[in-house]
Amino acid sequence: MEGGSQKEKRRSKALERVSDGVVSLNADLEYTYINPRAEQLLDTTEETVLGEYIWDAFPKGQNSIAETKLQEATETGQQQIFERYNEEIDRWFEVRIYPDEDGYSIIFTDISERKDREQELQKYEQVIESLPVTVGINTLGEDGRFDFINQAAVEMFNAESKSAFQELSPSDLYANSDEWEQFIDQLQHSGSVEQYEAQFTTFQEETFWGSATAEVIEIEDEKYVIGIIEDISARKDREQELEYKT
Repeated sequence: MEGGSQKEKRRSKALERVSDGVVSLNADLEYTYINPRAEQLLDTTEETVLGEYIWDAFPKGQNSIAETKLQEATETGQQQIFERYNEEIDRWFEVRIYPDEDGYSIIFTDISERKDREQELQKYEQVIESLPVTVGINTLGEDGRFDFINQAAVEMFNAESKSAFQELSPSDLYANSDEWEQFIDQLQHSGSVEQYEAQFTTFQEETFWGSATAEVIEIEDEKYVIGIIEDISARKDREQELEYKT
């Protein structure tokens, strides 16, 4: 039968290989273990922190979400998960605290790349929201559903809010079903459509001329359509006036 010391050695070697930072605290919040990844992320060494009270080792963590979550873990005995930004090393971490009868196990994962992507997406969405044209993302197919719609769509289609689009298919926005069928057929065959002119209908069943541009994109192995609709009613009116005069 394998001895306890052998199990501890194997456990320690496994923890040394993981990409996440792992530390252990006793019931008095003193460090009892820190793996190499945690040493790297926290810019410290095992010799420096072992036996140290957590807030003596890292005083800037006091009065932060980390202290609050440790207190909650103590009071509830439940796992706590939170995100924290470390200004000193300019990194974001997801922190998980696991309390037990001996103290606390804490695992923190560097999520800086994910946060950077989220911030870039937020900037992109802000730009999209400021555009004067409808921008939507929907699942591909004749009965596709909207995953995203910008504020301009609410105004262009006289909707009460963005949520009004949730139960709609893009086909519901077309005044003429034949025009929608031609549009989706072209999109499915070529993967993109540029400046497809058609009549659209608002939530008040008023029609207007629009120019639709769309492209099929793949997100996590799922196909979506990102589409843009520009109101070209004024241009169409001018064209009709010119035709009438000639």
